[in-house]
Amino acid sequence: MIRVFLTLAASVLLPLYSMPAVELYDLRCEFRTDPLAIDAPKPGLSWRISSDGDGRSLTQTAYQILVASTPEILAKDHGDLWDSGKVESGQSVHVGYSGKPLASGMLCHWKVKSWTNGVDGLEKPTGWSAPAFWRMGKLQAADWRGKWISHNDENLNIAPWMRKSFDLPAAPSRAFVTVNIAGYAELYINGQKVGTDVLTPAVSDNTKQVFYNTYDVTKLLKPGRNTIGLWLGRGMATRTETITQKVTPALPHVRAQIEAEIDGKPWVLGTDASWKTSPSSYERRGGMNHSDFGGERVDPSLHIANWSAPDFDDKDWKNAVEVEAPKGEVLAQQAPLNLIGKEIPAVAVNDLGGGRYEIDFGTALTGWMRLKMPASNSETSATQTKRAVVRMTFADKKNYGVKVGFGGQPDPQPDGSYQHYNQVSEFVSTGKPGEVFEHKFNYAGFRYVLVEGLPVPPKKEDAVAMLVESELEPVGSFECSNELFNRISRVNQWTQRSLNLGGYFVDCPHRERLGYGDGQVAAEGFMTSFGAYGFYRKWLTDWRIRQGADGYMPHVAPFAMGGGGPGWPGLLSAITWRHYLYYGDKRVLEENYGAIRRFVDNLESRSKDGVLRAYGGRWDFIGDWVPPERGMDTNNWPGLPAAEFFNNCYRIQQLEILKNMASVLGKKDEAERCDARLATARAAVHAAFFDKAAGNY
Repeated sequence: MIRVFLTLAASVLLPLYSMPAVELYDLRCEFRTDPLAIDAPKPGLSWRISSDGDGRSLTQTAYQILVASTPEILAKDHGDLWDSGKVESGQSVHVGYSGKPLASGMLCHWKVKSWTNGVDGLEKPTGWSAPAFWRMGKLQAADWRGKWISHNDENLNIAPWMRKSFDLPAAPSRAFVTVNIAGYAELYINGQKVGTDVLTPAVSDNTKQVFYNTYDVTKLLKPGRNTIGLWLGRGMATRTETITQKVTPALPHVRAQIEAEIDGKPWVLGTDASWKTSPSSYERRGGMNHSDFGGERVDPSLHIANWSAPDFDDKDWKNAVEVEAPKGEVLAQQAPLNLIGKEIPAVAVNDLGGGRYEIDFGTALTGWMRLKMPASNSETSATQTKRAVVRMTFADKKNYGVKVGFGGQPDPQPDGSYQHYNQVSEFVSTGKPGEVFEHKFNYAGFRYVLVEGLPVPPKKEDAVAMLVESELEPVGSFECSNELFNRISRVNQWTQRSLNLGGYFVDCPHRERLGYGDGQVAAEGFMTSFGAYGFYRKWLTDWRIRQGADGYMPHVAPFAMGGGGPGWPGLLSAITWRHYLYYGDKRVLEENYGAIRRFVDNLESRSKDGVLRAYGGRWDFIGDWVPPERGMDTNNWPGLPAAEFFNNCYRIQQLEILKNMASVLGKKDEAERCDARLATARAAVHAAFFDKAAGNY
C-alpha cells in the first residue's frame, strides 16, 4: 500500500519538479577541440554536461560514444569505427578510444550521449551531443612524403623564403598542410598567412624532439595555379648544452607536405629540391646564449609583397637543397600554439636627447613590438639616400645602474641606466612613408624601447607592444573587496602569461630563457588560472627524455644546462602529481612513474645512514633558492647545513609523491617500499638536524 502511494505521489509531483534539460558540450580529444594532428593511438575523449536547472543534482551514470569515418555515417547514429555501447560509468574525461585501429591522416567524427540521475532519482538519457572530430597525425615514418630541405647560403642569420607552385584540377573537398621544422616557420597559401599562431612550433632540443603542426587549408586552395610558401626562422632549436658556450648558427631544416582529396582521390605534394628559395627581408641579429639573445634586422627594401603568390616569378631564386633530418623524434606538438594575446599601446614617448627616444609601454611583458616609422621630410631627404639604420634596444628596467651579479661581482650593462641584456633590433629605413618594424622570429622581455636613428621623434600612437603567450584557456580568476589583493592576483596572472610561450615556463625571457625546475612552484597557480593540460604534458616529456642512465636529471629542460639541486629535477614528480589531480588523466602517471622512481632511487643511493649529504659543486646542491633578504648573491647564501636540511625535506616529499602515485596505479608493493623508506628517512633527518635545546631545526 505504501509503495503504491509513493508511486502515485511521484507521478503527481513530477510535472512540478521535472528533470532539467541536459546537454553535452565541449567535446575534446586529448583535451583539445577538433585537433588536426593526434599521434596517440588510443586518444582520450572528454565532454562536459550542463542543464537549464540545478546542475549540482545531476550525476552521470552511463555514456555511449560513437566514432565514424564520415560525418554522414555519424549523422545516422552509427559508429563504423567504434560504438562503445552503453557503458555504466560516471567518467567523462579521458575515456580512451577502443575501436578499430586508426591510420595516419584519418578523420574521426564522434559524438556522445549520457544517462544521468537527477533530483527525482530516475535515470534518463540525454540527446546526442553536437558532433566533433579529430584527425590522426603521422604515425609512421613512411607517412612522410616531404623531404628535409634547407636554404644554402653563407649568411647563416637569414630567415629564408621557400615556395612551390602547383596546379590543381579542381577545388579540394579537404586539404591539410603539415609543417615539421627544427626552428620557426610561418605557412602561406596563395599569398595569405595560414593561422594566427606565431613563433611556431614550441621550443624543443632538436636532438631529442622535432615537432610538427597541421593546418586546414581547404578554403585557401582553388582550381588551377596555387602556391605554398614557408617563411623560416632559426628559432631556439640550436641552443648549446652550457650557458656560456657560443651557439654555432645554422639555417633551419624543414619538411612539409599537402594532403588533399580532389574528386574523391588523394593528392599529395611534399618538399624536395625542386622548391625555390631566397633570403627574405629579415635576419637574425645577435647571439643565442646567456644575456645575448639579440633581436632582428629588417630591411624593407628587400621585401617582396607577393613572394608566396602564384603570380610571382621565382626564376631567379635558387633551388632548395636536401639535407639530413634532425636527430630528434618527430612528434605532433601537444603544447598549445603561441599567439598574440594582447596589444598594448605606448603610454609615453620621452626625448632622451642626442636623437634618442624612450618608448614606454607602461608594463613589462614578453613579446613583440610594432613601430610605424616616421617618414623623412624634405629637410632630411639625405636620410632616404643613406638608408638610415634605426636601432631599437628593449629593456625591462630603467635607472638600473650597476647590477651585483653572482659572487657579488659587478655586472654592468652596456647602457648603465637600462637593463636590456643586448636585446637589440634594427630597421634599415629608407625614410619612405608607410614603413613598419615588427618582430617575426625572435622576441624580447621589455617595458621600454630605446630608439635611435630616426629623423624625427616616433609618435606615441605609432608604437604597439604585443604580448606573445601560449594559447591557454582561462579557467579561473580571483576577485574580492580588497583592491590590493585583486592587484596581486592580476600581477601574478600577467607574470604567468609573460613566461609561458614555447611550451615551457621560463625563468626570464631576456637573460637566460631557460626552463628551470623551480618553475614547479608556479604550477598550481598556473593550473587554477589556465587550462594547461597539453602545456605541462609537453614540458614533462622534456624532462623525462633528459634523464641520465643513473636516474638523475638536469636542472633545466628542454635544454640541459644551469645550476640547481635535488629540487630542480623534482619538477617531474611535483607537476606530474598536480597534473593528475587537476586533469584526472592517469596516463600521465603511467608515462612518468618509471622516470620518477629512478630519480628517487638515485637520491636514496646518494644518502648515507638515511641522510642526503651535499654532492657536486656549488651549483649542484642549492637548497632554498633566493631566500628572504639573501637573493641570488652567492656570498650571502645560507650555509651548507641549511641546504642539506632543505634538500632532505624535499627528498622526503619526493618519496611521499612516489608513494601516492604507486597507490593510484595499484603498485601495492612499491607503495609499501616507499612507506618503509619514509619511516627511515624521517627518523634519520630528524636526528641529524633537530636542535632539541633550541627547539628548532
